[in-house]
Amino acid sequence: MRISEFILELIKLIKPNFHNKITWFLVVFGATLISTSVIEKIINAIFEKQFAISITENNDTMVGLWLIAIGLIYNILTNYFNKYLLHLQTIRKIDNNSSQDKSLYEKFLQKLPSEGSIKFINHHDFHNSFALENLRQLRNFADEWNNAEYEFMNSDLEDIRKELLEKVQHFVYYSGMKTFPLGGGIQTIMNNADEECNLTQSTQDNIVLLNNYGDDIFKIHQKLVRKGRDILYI
Repeated sequence: MRISEFILELIKLIKPNFHNKITWFLVVFGATLISTSVIEKIINAIFEKQFAISITENNDTMVGLWLIAIGLIYNILTNYFNKYLLHLQTIRKIDNNSSQDKSLYEKFLQKLPSEGSIKFINHHDFHNSFALENLRQLRNFADEWNNAEYEFMNSDLEDIRKELLEKVQHFVYYSGMKTFPLGGGIQTIMNNADEECNLTQSTQDNIVLLNNYGDDIFKIHQKLVRKGRDILYI
């Protein structure tokens, strides 16, 4: 058993679910003893004056005060332990979430490292032809990372992941719709109406579109890499 688990069990033992009732009982019973003691003192005074005898003991007041003090101290301690218990549970939850996110972050770096497809789209000008293999990591990421199994528990990381996934999905879609096969796994953005030095306006727009997506994806990817190191201490 780990130390944190031992502390949790100890707190549960000290602070039962009905601890407020225990406090209430001790305080009320103590106050009853004190009030009873006052009545007894009045009776004692009367009997001592009239008959020179005492019919009750005089220690109930002290017992009552002790019971009230014990009840109040017990209540203070249980409230403190309750806050400490919540603190330990929060830390445990954060540790569990961090462990899950670290594992997912490592999978992300393996699936979409800074080298490979990310490096390619950052440097490639889509005015030129390209091999489909250079986009394989992006296509796989778009297909596989669009479900709950690949969501970060940390909201900052998850927001960036969603942003990256959306950009990659759009890029994969447009790179398929705006380019044409040359054979042998090679794609080009130019169609039959284009000449090397005289591109149609739509082709020029498509080149700008894919180049901009490439730049955006690279920046978001690097932001996620840096944010992951910062948050997960990797």
